[in-house]
Amino acid sequence: MREYFKIRPKIGKHESLTSYIFRVAKLNETTFNGIIRKVSLKNQYLQNSRYRYLDINPNRVINIDLLSDLTCVAKEELLSQTLHPFELRISGEPEMKLSDQFSRTGLWRFYDSTKRWFCPICLKDLKIFKILWQFDNSTICEIHNCYLQKDCNKCGNEQPYIGNQLMDGRCHTCNLSLSSNEKESLAEDILKNETLTINQFWNSFLSLNEPITPVQFGLSIKKTISLKILYLQSKEKSSASKSLNRRYKAFFKKMLLTGDSGNNSFLAAVIRFFIISGISIDQFRDLRVPEKFYFSFIKSVHRDDIVNFKEASNCKTPWCQYTNKNDKMQHLGIFRTSRGDFYCSGCYIKYGYQKNTGKWIDLKGDIKLIKKIIPYMHLNQARSKIFKEITGISPFRLNEIIGYMYVHELVPVNYESVYDKYSIPDVKELLDKFKVLIKQVGRTVRNLQTEARKIYGWDFVEFFLFYHQKEVQELIHNTPNKISNSPSHHMAIPRLLNSYILRSLDDYIKACRLRNLCSLDNKNIKLKISNCILFLYGIEQVILAKKKTLLLEEEQFYVDICWKGAKQYVNQQRNEKKSINARDIYKVLDKSDRWIKSRSPELTLWINKQVKASLKENKKKVLEKKKEKIEKAMEYLKEQDLDISKSAIVRVAGLKYYEISGKSELSDYYHELLR
Repeated sequence: MREYFKIRPKIGKHESLTSYIFRVAKLNETTFNGIIRKVSLKNQYLQNSRYRYLDINPNRVINIDLLSDLTCVAKEELLSQTLHPFELRISGEPEMKLSDQFSRTGLWRFYDSTKRWFCPICLKDLKIFKILWQFDNSTICEIHNCYLQKDCNKCGNEQPYIGNQLMDGRCHTCNLSLSSNEKESLAEDILKNETLTINQFWNSFLSLNEPITPVQFGLSIKKTISLKILYLQSKEKSSASKSLNRRYKAFFKKMLLTGDSGNNSFLAAVIRFFIISGISIDQFRDLRVPEKFYFSFIKSVHRDDIVNFKEASNCKTPWCQYTNKNDKMQHLGIFRTSRGDFYCSGCYIKYGYQKNTGKWIDLKGDIKLIKKIIPYMHLNQARSKIFKEITGISPFRLNEIIGYMYVHELVPVNYESVYDKYSIPDVKELLDKFKVLIKQVGRTVRNLQTEARKIYGWDFVEFFLFYHQKEVQELIHNTPNKISNSPSHHMAIPRLLNSYILRSLDDYIKACRLRNLCSLDNKNIKLKISNCILFLYGIEQVILAKKKTLLLEEEQFYVDICWKGAKQYVNQQRNEKKSINARDIYKVLDKSDRWIKSRSPELTLWINKQVKASLKENKKKVLEKKKEKIEKAMEYLKEQDLDISKSAIVRVAGLKYYEISGKSELSDYYHELLR
């Protein structure tokens, strides 16, 4: 049964998670490191350099669910004491999809995770450390209007971010109290300039309980944030007190156009904008970017690719949870179409404005077609009969739409479906396969299906079951349409190249096996072809998968040889009535015990079992020989008419006295012979 901490204090307002763990450790007579060891991921030791992540994104270093159970505090409340909640509010992504890169890079420029800042008066009254105090721009306590400190008043040394002395509010060096009743009075102009601007901003930022802004023009939250920042920094709306430099403007421009932040932290860039500009979060949320600015900005960058854009209307799909809303409307890409087409990320139905009438419609007619098919499914009619009943539809299109219905659970429960016998692979494996397909033939569904049959052997049903998975649809919709500027006759190169490389791999393995040169210690199978070529034609993942398969096959080949050699050696030793030693077996196999244990633990267990059996048998043989010596010694003493005693038996038989004394098998045998 899991133990709970007996004393569980309440969390203070804006108290950092590490500060709360300090207080829990002190009240329950343990240490900070003791609690962290309990809740660390995979029971691993957490290095001091990674303690800073506890107040940034604790999910990376500890099991937050376990900490919630031990403290009886809700997981959401624990996370609210870190920067993690407004990472989600700014990214607009679910927790599982939030990239480490989002908070890892750039955030340390304004968040001090090496030294512990504190207000000596708050420390005396509340015994807590606030996360607000760790920001570089936050220098004044908003409650007591005094400067924050990082040094001890007694010895002058800086306080580390984590230390067991901090649990008691004492200095890490001199062990004296850091709290105080005295405060330095500050001028009113200093309070006005520093406290009212910086502290109010951080308070509002830490109190975010909804996305920082509603989306516009069907963009994602991150793209909408970037658009608003560029608008506020433009000449048209220059309301910011200071402007960003060219590097940051280029960063937000790239984010708006591509959705990629590269190696920089989007979170850090957004926070830097708010600090420099002096704009409040409420003002930012209420701001609406004019369509004129958005389209003029897009056209200025891609004049030849974009004309006549309109904002997305609402989703009209009956089974979509976002129906009659445009929150999840995503643009199909500003580089792909002149009509301004969109798709709903809830149901993945494509929408757009009709060219002649300007009416908002389902572009492919999926909704109408599904409504036609469902009555036939209620009658449990096969696909071939449905195809005959519905005019103007091809078998390919019918399979595509039924695959969509199955994935989105629109097929009636009593309908006998061929999809039930198929299983969906792992998401990562599925995405890797579709990336290969897209790189070779583009995003067109018919080309993808044809290529999938050639490479993976998928039939219609299997392909559309995988094609309509949510992750695959996101990949396809967010991949540029043009895959290459190469002439059309170059499209056959990847397939021919793929066949050549796979044949080369097979030939390489066979040649090495014949010469006994292929070893798993050397995992680099070299081909006479450049890695750049593999990357260019998008088949590096296929090659890696094939390498892995071949290496596993080769590994099993040598494991089988080791099994055969070990059994032959053991049988030979038994026939010759010799002892079996593990070291001799590994020497015969010409493999180390570590190599065999990592590739075949069963063989290691079998060898150990044979060695134990051999030792047991040897002990039994030695015991029988000693019994025989005792028996001969007694016969000799009787013949010589000498007294029979243990000392006489030991002297004649050449044994040790302790071997036939006490409670042992030889002692019992000696007394049995006497009787």
